[in-house]
Amino acid sequence: MHTKLLKTGLAIAVLFIASIFLLSRFLMQQQEKDNIRTIQDKGTHFLNLIALYPIIDSPPEKRAFFLRTVISNQELLYLVIHDKTGRVIVNLAPGNVLAAIPADIQAYSLTSPELTTQRFRLREPETTVYEFAKPVFDKGERTGTIRLGFKLPAASVFSPEHISFFSMVIFFNLSAVCLLYFGVVLALKPLRNRYQSLSREEGDMPDTANKPSTDNNLIPLITDLEQSLGFMHKKLDEIRGTNIELTSKLGVMNFEKNRYIKTLDSINFGILIVDMHNDIWNINEYLLKLLHRQREEVIDRPVAEVFPQRDVVSFITHQTLIEHQGGLNYRDTSFPDEAPGEIYRVTLSLFQGTDKTPIGKAILFRNITSLKLEQKAQQEFIAHIAHELMTPLTNIKSYSEILIDGEVENEEMQKEFYNTINQETTRLSKLIQNLMSISRMEMGSLTVNKGLLRTDWLVDGCLSAIEASARDKSITIEKNLPDVFPSIIADKELLKAAIINILGNAVKYTPANGKITFSIFEEQDSVVFDIADTGYGISSEDLPHVFDKFYRSGNPQVTAQTGSGLGLAIAAETVQLHRGRIDVVSSLGKGSRFTITMPKEAYVLANQ
Repeated sequence: MHTKLLKTGLAIAVLFIASIFLLSRFLMQQQEKDNIRTIQDKGTHFLNLIALYPIIDSPPEKRAFFLRTVISNQELLYLVIHDKTGRVIVNLAPGNVLAAIPADIQAYSLTSPELTTQRFRLREPETTVYEFAKPVFDKGERTGTIRLGFKLPAASVFSPEHISFFSMVIFFNLSAVCLLYFGVVLALKPLRNRYQSLSREEGDMPDTANKPSTDNNLIPLITDLEQSLGFMHKKLDEIRGTNIELTSKLGVMNFEKNRYIKTLDSINFGILIVDMHNDIWNINEYLLKLLHRQREEVIDRPVAEVFPQRDVVSFITHQTLIEHQGGLNYRDTSFPDEAPGEIYRVTLSLFQGTDKTPIGKAILFRNITSLKLEQKAQQEFIAHIAHELMTPLTNIKSYSEILIDGEVENEEMQKEFYNTINQETTRLSKLIQNLMSISRMEMGSLTVNKGLLRTDWLVDGCLSAIEASARDKSITIEKNLPDVFPSIIADKELLKAAIINILGNAVKYTPANGKITFSIFEEQDSVVFDIADTGYGISSEDLPHVFDKFYRSGNPQVTAQTGSGLGLAIAAETVQLHRGRIDVVSSLGKGSRFTITMPKEAYVLANQ
């Protein structure tokens, strides 16, 4: 019995010592957190205080005096002020402390555009240092950097506050032990009485029952232990059932987690989820490929250690501050190693917990390369339109003002001016019509009225439209026409306009006394319109762009002719609307050949 009491007392003593040790560790950790929080508050306060005064512009003999007067703190290890070039102009650091600071810490402090806090370990003296750095700006220009280094005070378990707390804990523990001891004694008294009662009734007990021991406390303790074991067995069965239920729920949660991860991996843009301390919670496969990392390499790691782009890290870290200051709520970045030439837009949104407080950030990385190209194309398109509209409008305005002012009295010259205004108006009207046509084609709102079309009527209409212009330049038009003209299913007016655009270009860019050959023939299930000329030709650099909107060659012979650069683009769109194909073969100085291939479609007459 004495041995059991000794073991029990020893166990209680061990538990008491262990609890004191764990409590000491907890208090030291709390004190260290308080020290860190105090140092951070002091560092920010002193930096802002120093930045209020033009210390950098003060005479050197006054700087140290002022700083020692403002800052008197035993945790301050060093104070350094740099000018805008990074040169040290104030150095309040003992010994070789400044030289012992890691180079990357100093470099980041000198280049960061905002207040920064960094932690590092200093070997001599052996201590943990928190460095605070803030740039100083004057009229929007960075004029210097202020750096403060605070050493982290060592947490001690033997501080007066801790000793008082431990004394209170020991007092309450001893009091609790005493109360527990007397409580157990009082609780055992009924058991002892029960034992005595059983002892007196021993003759009435069944033969199978255990006889009470001479130890006054044995039988009540065994009875109580038996009841306790029965209760524990019942509770154990309940715990087994609860464990099975929890295991099932855990399996469901793991399944949902894996499905959630697979869903994120299937999304075709980068997704990054971090907590409010900017440690990574999750990342999808798309972004892992861009970073050239494995998932286990980035989970639970700070964003700054995973992303090489400092601007992206700063955006993720300080997004709330950026929005408050009215800055951009996105960042454009790139991954030159994995996606050269691609541009990604980074956006961030906070997500909240049940109490409406932010618990994390969701950062999206979207590929906007095509959007940037579309914006560039749109800007170029608008510039081309403005240029093409401005030229005829300028001419109309100029000639109109001359006529209004009465500066021209000669009737022949007035007629010439009126003709010029009429020609520019026609040119402007045609340009607007072309713009509207190609716009409707691209938007899919152009109505195509297909019907049975006899190609002989089509050819006559196209050739008659350019004969006068060709005759003025003494250009010969050679026709290679079949004996029996094929018929096709097409929109006559649209197809006619497309062919006239190509024939008009042939006349425009063929010198005098040249020749244009127009041919039409059948080829398998298609009808081919072939237009060849002996004009200036198209260089190999210009050839891939002849069907682009507003594109015109830089060849002086071409630029000398008026044009909007829309005729061939409309022709190409028209042919595509008819499921046809347009090809061009050309070389500089040897003319060009345009070939339109239209499919022959069956035409069924409706019952009348």
